[in-house]
Amino acid sequence: MGRRSGFEGFIRATGRAVAAAERERKRAERHQFAEARRIEREIKRDNAQRLREQKEADKLAKAMYLEERQDEVSDLNAELNETISALSTLLEHTLEFDDSIDFSALKKHPKFEDFKTPKHLLPDPEPEIKVVHAPAAWKTIFPWVKNRYYRELQQAEESFNKSKEDHSIKLLSQKVELDALVADYQARRTAYLEEIKSQHDEVDLFEQDYLNCDPDSVLAYCEMVLTRSEYPENGFPQAFRLAYLPDSKELFG
Repeated sequence: MGRRSGFEGFIRATGRAVAAAERERKRAERHQFAEARRIEREIKRDNAQRLREQKEADKLAKAMYLEERQDEVSDLNAELNETISALSTLLEHTLEFDDSIDFSALKKHPKFEDFKTPKHLLPDPEPEIKVVHAPAAWKTIFPWVKNRYYRELQQAEESFNKSKEDHSIKLLSQKVELDALVADYQARRTAYLEEIKSQHDEVDLFEQDYLNCDPDSVLAYCEMVLTRSEYPENGFPQAFRLAYLPDSKELFG
C-alpha cells in the first residue's frame, strides 16, 4: 500500500510537472505570438507612415513642378511681350537715332606720348668748393696752424677740380645717351604721325569713293550703318548680305 501511494504521488508530481511545462510552453507561445503581432503592427504602422510621407512628397513635387511651369510660362510671356513691344517701336526707335556714319569720326586722333628724360640722365647740380674757414689772426703766429690752413685750402681746391672733372665727364656721357634716346623718340614719332596721316588719307578716300557711288564703298558704308544700329535680340541676327546695283543705285538686302 505504501509503495502504491508513493507511485501515485510520483505520477501526480509528474502530471503537475507536465502540466506546468505545458502551461509554460503555451505561455511562451502566447508571448511569441503577441510579440509577432506587435512587430507586425509596427511594420504596418511604419509602412503607413512611409506611404503618407511618400504621398506628401509626391504632392509637394507636383506642386513645385506646376509652380516651375507657371514661372516658365510667365517668363516666356514677359519675353514675348518685350519682343512685341520692341517690334512695335522698331521703326520709331530707328528714326529717333541717326545711324549715319560721320567720316571724320573714323579718323584716329591719339596723342603721341611726350618725351620724358630718364631720371638717371637728369644733370646733377654743379659741384661746389668746400669752404675752409681761416683761423683767428692770433693763431696764425703758430706755423703749424698756418700750414694746416693752407693745406686744407689746397685739398679743397683739388677736390673741387676733381669733382668738376667728374661732373663734366658724367654730363658728356649723359648727353650721348640722351641724344640717342631723343633720336629714337623722334623716329618713332615721325613713323607714328605718318601712320596717322595714312589712315586719315584712307578715310578721305573712302568718303570720296562713297560719294562717287563706288560699289564696294557703298556696301562697306551700309554694312557699317547696319552694324551700329540697334535691333531686338530675338529674330534679328546681325548678319547681312547686301547687293548694290550701281546703274540704278539700288541696294538689296
